Amino acid sequence: MNYLKQVVKQLLTVLKGTLLFRYNIRKHDHLWVIMYHRVLPKNSPAYAREEPGMVVCPEALEQHLELFKKHFEIVDIDSLSDLQPNSNTGKPRLIVTFDDGWADNFQYAFPLLKKHNVPACIYLVTDMIGTNRAFWPNIISKCVHNGWTNQLVGAFDIRPQTNTKIPTREHAAHLIQQIKTLPDTEIWSILSANGWDTAADDDDRLLNWDEVDAMHSSKLITFGSHTCNHFRLTSGLPENVVVHELTESASILEKRFGAPCLHFCYPNGDSSHIAEKGVENIYRTAVTTEKGINSPASNNLRLKRIGVFDDATKTPLHLRARLNG
Repeated sequence: MNYLKQVVKQLLTVLKGTLLFRYNIRKHDHLWVIMYHRVLPKNSPAYAREEPGMVVCPEALEQHLELFKKHFEIVDIDSLSDLQPNSNTGKPRLIVTFDDGWADNFQYAFPLLKKHNVPACIYLVTDMIGTNRAFWPNIISKCVHNGWTNQLVGAFDIRPQTNTKIPTREHAAHLIQQIKTLPDTEIWSILSANGWDTAADDDDRLLNWDEVDAMHSSKLITFGSHTCNHFRLTSGLPENVVVHELTESASILEKRFGAPCLHFCYPNGDSSHIAEKGVENIYRTAVTTEKGINSPASNNLRLKRIGVFDDATKTPLHLRARLNG
């Protein structure tokens, strides 16, 4: 039965990566928005700890960029303010985005973006730039890799428990998904009570302002807001906190670059009515984690994206299959 499932899965990948992909890229008035997070060598300790869906290696990223250039018109996100929605080349448009503002974006992604002259938008968590603050999912992953899974399960009262026989990266990802059911404040409270709210390792740090400035001066990289503190903008978050996260992050970036911050990314894709109204009042575009391809009727403040990472894009065929939304 498992063999049959594998055969069916491979067949579907072939069909999606050939016939369906050729059909979709004929939609010249549609827009693809690609979502990346981290770019790390496969032999990096940070790669070994990171959630599989969060990371791509530099070699794979370069292959992606080459495929994007072949089949799409890669455009700057600022172009979404243009009145003309269609491509100028007869190809559908594509935008490259990176969430969170990891230092590895500067070290590994930026040289490749310059090499291939590909514009990109990086969404920054403004209060974490130039600090050693860590995202809580990375703390969870580090705890799992340190062998503290049982302590995590007990502290967060995780039920049912995940299968500890699966590889460590996947096990950590399962735990993170279960812990995400809790509010951010409760997660941090539990981490603090157990002494787990530690600083980020050097290979897990975010960009500093010098690196941000260097990329901005290249004119190839646009920066958007990812809030001040990466709080998930759910309905349970107090309104004054939501407003601060949206307005202050935009203000910091405007002061830094001398121009309004036009672009926003919802942390974890979470939103609420209050958050969406705030985004509408401040930004020109906003991206979500909802998977799909954008049509001319799509709302620029609720743009769908396609997440791309190593495990889902092993070959050009797998990447083309993934790009069908």
